[in-house]
Amino acid sequence: PYISFGRDGSVSGMAGCNRILGRYRQKGSEIDLSQLGTTMMMCAPAVMKSERMFLGYLDKARRAAVSADGSLELLDAQGGRIVRLSPVSATALEK
Repeated sequence: PYISFGRDGSVSGMAGCNRILGRYRQKGSEIDLSQLGTTMMMCAPAVMKSERMFLGYLDKARRAAVSADGSLELLDAQGGRIVRLSPVSATALEK
């Protein structure tokens, strides 16, 4: 899975089996990912399980922070880390 945040507020990515698209809003460290949607394809059970987990992380995210190494940390409302996403190049995603 991966997710990309556009400077224009757009979101795109891949949840595992299905594409992610939509919009996000950010104010300081607060992030709103409630305007995301996915396509509705079915894949192997293991892929679907991974996808549900990834989408659950996005659903719980209320804050975001970028680490010195460029990783994106998604945090819950209390500031607890949900997941840390490592940056990848666009060429890596094409493989």
